[in-house]
Amino acid sequence: MSKKIAALILSVVLIFSAAMVAGAEGASAPVSPASSSEGEPGIQPLFEYTNVTTASLRITDGTAICSTTIGGYSGITTKIEIKMTLQKKFLLWWNTEESWSTTINDFMGGLTKTASVDSGTYRVKVEFTVYSGSKSEEITTYSQENEYKG
Repeated sequence: MSKKIAALILSVVLIFSAAMVAGAEGASAPVSPASSSEGEPGIQPLFEYTNVTTASLRITDGTAICSTTIGGYSGITTKIEIKMTLQKKFLLWWNTEESWSTTINDFMGGLTKTASVDSGTYRVKVEFTVYSGSKSEEITTYSQENEYKG
């Protein structure tokens, strides 16, 4: 009987560990081989048409301010599609609260939107499709989690 309980506990710990690692991998980061978003050394992915991406979330007095920016390369990046989603955490899952999108016919740009929120933990998920002519690359980035106690 005790072996079954130990195996159950170990299974639960492994599941939560995997979920925490998956959440940590989604952090927003600039696309630079030698620095992370906090300015510390690290390895970040390199993209062909994108130089840097950001995603941020600030909550004040029940209003979430969701922002994203993206910078491509002049003469290379021709169009950027942005889908920004405000997500609220429910147990181990993230539910969509609000979603916005825009298309930018330039090599850089951004999007800022607001939404009313109640108590909970939130983040911003941003999906970019970045074009160079008819070729494209897709990038997903996340803001840091923000807990709001309304």
